Amino acid sequence: MPNDRAIQESIARCVSIMMCYHNDERSAETTGRMLEDVHMVAQLASTWNLTYMEVDEILHQVRTELIVRYGHEAGARMNRQFADAFDGALTLRLPVVKPDGRHSTFPVAQAS
Repeated sequence: MPNDRAIQESIARCVSIMMCYHNDERSAETTGRMLEDVHMVAQLASTWNLTYMEVDEILHQVRTELIVRYGHEAGARMNRQFADAFDGALTLRLPVVKPDGRHSTFPVAQAS
């Protein structure tokens, strides 16, 4: 489980990725680079065994920052692109109890 600083740094990285994408010329290459970068952060987050609420809080903070920086129209559009990319790569791990009583987690890909 990450500490609060690791989560905040991941949020800042996500906002930075989207800022670079927004400020860059649109092309298949820049879209691909944005998707790769967001997937990298999402895959890291999936190793942290975050709850649904914690993932939702990360998404909320990224959305809030994008809207503050770019307004409701552009910020919301950027957030949809980010959320789709993040959701496409994120794997949630649900807590399970094995028959022998040991606790474990089970990866579940989020539905799009």
